[in-house]
Amino acid sequence: MIEKRKVSPNERMYLAFEKNYNSFVINRVVEGKGDINIEILQSAVNKVGDIYPESRFKLKNRYWIDSKVNPKVIKIQKKDVGKDFKELMKRKIDLAKDVACEVYYLNELDKITIIFRTHHGVMDGKGQGIWIEAIFKELNNLEVEKFSSKVRDIDLLKESGINKNSDIVTIGNYSPLKDRTSYKITDPISKKIEINEKINSITAKLIGSIHKLSKESKSRFIITRDIREKFPEEKLNTGNLSLPMYLETTSENWQEINKDLINTILKNEDIKYSPKEYFIFENTPMNILRLGLKYTIFNYNRQKKTATTAVISNLGRIDLENYKTKYFIPEKVYALPVITPLVPLSFVITELDNKTIITVGYYEDNYEEKKLEEYLEKLKDTLLNRAKVEIKGNKEIRKVNIFKEIFKKSEQEDILTLENDKEISYRDIFISASKVASYLKKIGVNKGDRVSISTKRDSSYLISILACIKVGAIFIPIDPEYPKERVDYIKESSASKILLESLEFILEEEALTNLNFKEFVEYKNEDIIYTIYTSGSTGKPKGVEITYGTLCNYISNCIEKYGITEETIFGFFTSISFDLSITAIFTTLLVGGKIEFFDEKITPITLKNIFENSKMNSVKMTPTHLEIISKYNIKKDRFKLVIVGGEQLKVSTAKKSQDILGDKCKIVNEYGPTEATVGCIYHIFDKTRTYIGEGLPIGKPLDNIDLYLEINTNENMGELLIGGDCLAKGYYNNLKETTDKFIYLGNKRFYKSGDLCRINKDNDLEFLERKDFQVKIRGYRIELEEVEKKIEEYPAIIGCRVIPNSSKNSLLAYYIGKIDQKELLKTLKEKLPEYMVPYAFFEIDEFPLNSNGKLDLKKLKELGQKDFKDNIDEVSLSSFEKKIIKIWEEILEIKIDKNKVNWNFYELGADSLSIVRFINEIEPFINKEGVEKILLNPNLETINKYKK
Repeated sequence: MIEKRKVSPNERMYLAFEKNYNSFVINRVVEGKGDINIEILQSAVNKVGDIYPESRFKLKNRYWIDSKVNPKVIKIQKKDVGKDFKELMKRKIDLAKDVACEVYYLNELDKITIIFRTHHGVMDGKGQGIWIEAIFKELNNLEVEKFSSKVRDIDLLKESGINKNSDIVTIGNYSPLKDRTSYKITDPISKKIEINEKINSITAKLIGSIHKLSKESKSRFIITRDIREKFPEEKLNTGNLSLPMYLETTSENWQEINKDLINTILKNEDIKYSPKEYFIFENTPMNILRLGLKYTIFNYNRQKKTATTAVISNLGRIDLENYKTKYFIPEKVYALPVITPLVPLSFVITELDNKTIITVGYYEDNYEEKKLEEYLEKLKDTLLNRAKVEIKGNKEIRKVNIFKEIFKKSEQEDILTLENDKEISYRDIFISASKVASYLKKIGVNKGDRVSISTKRDSSYLISILACIKVGAIFIPIDPEYPKERVDYIKESSASKILLESLEFILEEEALTNLNFKEFVEYKNEDIIYTIYTSGSTGKPKGVEITYGTLCNYISNCIEKYGITEETIFGFFTSISFDLSITAIFTTLLVGGKIEFFDEKITPITLKNIFENSKMNSVKMTPTHLEIISKYNIKKDRFKLVIVGGEQLKVSTAKKSQDILGDKCKIVNEYGPTEATVGCIYHIFDKTRTYIGEGLPIGKPLDNIDLYLEINTNENMGELLIGGDCLAKGYYNNLKETTDKFIYLGNKRFYKSGDLCRINKDNDLEFLERKDFQVKIRGYRIELEEVEKKIEEYPAIIGCRVIPNSSKNSLLAYYIGKIDQKELLKTLKEKLPEYMVPYAFFEIDEFPLNSNGKLDLKKLKELGQKDFKDNIDEVSLSSFEKKIIKIWEEILEIKIDKNKVNWNFYELGADSLSIVRFINEIEPFINKEGVEKILLNPNLETINKYKK
């Protein structure tokens, strides 16, 4: 047990600095959720005090003395921390009266913050970490290893033969950034950089980044080195055993810097000390030492000189498991720098499993806050090899008050809708809308209330929307094909006043009573118009709230840029819950065009009929649909406009479609998540242009929309952020998700799309891939976690991973457990929309991981086939039939056993695009008149019948 320890020369210097200037307390912050009882925490601190008495040290003359008084756990409030940790960093510990350590406890709403405070005169950052982890071991009833040592840094330096240097500290004009406003020593504060990934060789990369931004020919750094590494017997010594390592560099290259750091350490040249300086610090009376330091620092500050470009401390990898208890889950751990004069900026690096936190300390008046924050953002970009590119849309489009213009057409006798050989005029549609609006008012629906709509895909959907607009209600489209459980969830979670499914009763019973067709509730730009529910990673769908202003901007852009006129006949055959429908409805209403509704189930056959025999001349659909129509007999130049969205459009598909549809047809590749009001970026296909790459560019922003791309300069790609007059208000009743996805850069609001893009040589944006687990299946956005959670709700399933197949038009599920797959499939169809239900399930023993600890997709697919019994030879099949089976297996990425050879392709999991791929493969082997029959029933019997 240590009763006392002599103050080292370095520690005397720290004490002198603190007497002259600011606090020399190391603050380590632990943020998390759950609960830690403050009395139990105090008890743990007390017990650890017996093992590590340094936490109880007080200063007496030139010795640290074990006071036998344990550190206190003190409840604090947010104001005690202050903005940029100012109040916290100002607080000193009076070592003559109080012990060297204390613990602050802050409980705010759903977050607990524990701040461990240690005077740097007693412990360094590593020593503090040993003390803290011992406290958490005590909280978890784990054994804490005892350790006792009076050894100081000077003792180890004298015995080790470490290099001596009489002139280590040199003064110069080192500066990490030029925008320094003052050299005054004022209140210390700290900013924080959070990076959601682990960065290898972070110290070298940080040095290289700081030097690059300094624009100096040479920079000088102090890197704190833990000399416990050189003396393993002192690994649990909680004292001050971190010493400065000096590095001068002229290079921005982190590999070169890293090599220099490693070589210096290997040669044992990382630590140097000056016996002369140590003699002065140890033997000079404190009042004279303080006076000398004050004069020296004042003189250098007056000359605007510094000792270093920056000080960098790396706490190393922190395992959050060491900060966990039964009831407390840590989320972040980081330390604040101790600020010293003659050091422009001090950095502390904390490396967590999947996060890097860098705190940056400085004297408050030395830099303008805005300038420093801009510098730190540039530093973060440089660390991540990231360049920020802002792409601004034009401001030329005149944004139309669309509802005002739409309701002017309410008494027109012109045809508005076509459906099942029936034509309905604008006037008749608005009469019906007025009746439904009257009914909604009668049952208490007012402005801002929510109305769920789950009608057929016909004029009743349009009527329901117009009725909602008339009363000022927010409409929520729900596909009537959704399982009842999902429909009920959306209706209940959205707090809808009513679910409109059929309008027959309302239209028959409701009488018109002096209702002006042109009347509707006035909308402001910020008013919510509709909410569309999309797949959610929590296992439940989430509602995206779209406002009137952004809808007006989008529709105004569409009409101007896509050439939509009163001659337009927009085909409507997609799901009403798909925001493709918004384009068809509101553009048509605004220009006085027509909408042709198709309410039948969409299959390759019905789609063929729609494209060959309908009156529509404009359509919005997915690339999947566009690929399918290549097999149809479509009259050239009949179509004027095809807007494609929801998935990546291939150049080859666009070229083939242009040839089929004719040169007069405008093919628009439109990009936009639901959160950006249907579409925000567009590109009009040009068949005379040479496109590089498989995917068509998504293009440039619509007017009044700003894009922001954080490009990784090594890979020329980065996440797309979307801003401007297109952003949703957020997610209904989901503040956390809204805050996570909608962020501010400066004073501008952006949506984090999660899409990785790049800018090509023509300054067009190209979509590359997702950065998360969201996929698009047939244009529908799916969070794979939602599907996984639904599958994991099934009894006996231990875990599940869902992935898209190679063609990304269907899902595959891999699970651990013993189940009846047919029962599981039945259950999923009761909970999820058809497009979210995997078509194939594979039982596996474990999830294969790669060297980075991530799911190994290649091995996963291999595991899925490990138990397959290749028994197809037991069935009598011709070589032609075997060829068909092989094509099916390749397209669906499954193996077909003898029990399934007579199933049709749809039963095996095929969708429309799979069927088209299959027809393309077998077309040379079948008679032309058999294509349609095979599309209807693609089994071996039918295929054999039409074999050439």
